Amino acid sequence: MSDFLSGSESGYGHDDHTDSLAFFNGREALDLANFRDAANNFTLLIERHPRDPQYRWLRAKAFYGLKAWRLCREDCDKAIALGMAMKEVNQLVVLASAEEQKGDLEGQLADKPDLLALLALRHNYRLRSLFISADEHLAEGDYTAVLSLVNLAERLLDIGDSSGELAFNLGLMRVRGCIGAGKKSEALEVIDFYIKHAQLAAREDYARQFKDLRALLY
Repeated sequence: MSDFLSGSESGYGHDDHTDSLAFFNGREALDLANFRDAANNFTLLIERHPRDPQYRWLRAKAFYGLKAWRLCREDCDKAIALGMAMKEVNQLVVLASAEEQKGDLEGQLADKPDLLALLALRHNYRLRSLFISADEHLAEGDYTAVLSLVNLAERLLDIGDSSGELAFNLGLMRVRGCIGAGKKSEALEVIDFYIKHAQLAAREDYARQFKDLRALLY
């Protein structure tokens, strides 16, 4: 289990707990990932000891386990305000904030299919812009730039697009860039990969183009 969600502590605590049962139950629940029970026990302790930062920190970890990001952040902020200066507290704030922002973005996208379509359009536009730029550099004989642009475009390709027109055209562009840069062995490796890929995808038109390029190298 993550150190954040574990009940174990280092360098912070009390020798005597007036609410030992709630504390024991809360720590045990945290160790067992029973985050709701842990949060309930630490809430009881916070109500009885509102100035003790330890209980805020422990409940923050329970809230993180419950994916209650905002509540987790609030407890961490309170623990810091009460004097708890552990780096783990700040780290948990960062993690909870990142998860909260990610959840907000996913929620916005789920509620706005038109926004999803716009993002997809921008993504495809960027990919095609990279391809056009690579083609221009190929015509200029700048093969290093061609290969750099193809590398970037291939990283942006989704798995579902790996058998599409753009993916195969990027493969052809990479081969031409390798040939121009004098990288014959690399060009042959790329050609062999795409011939097999094209045959598996039933794209004999592209398989033929890669075979034609291979013939130029012999």
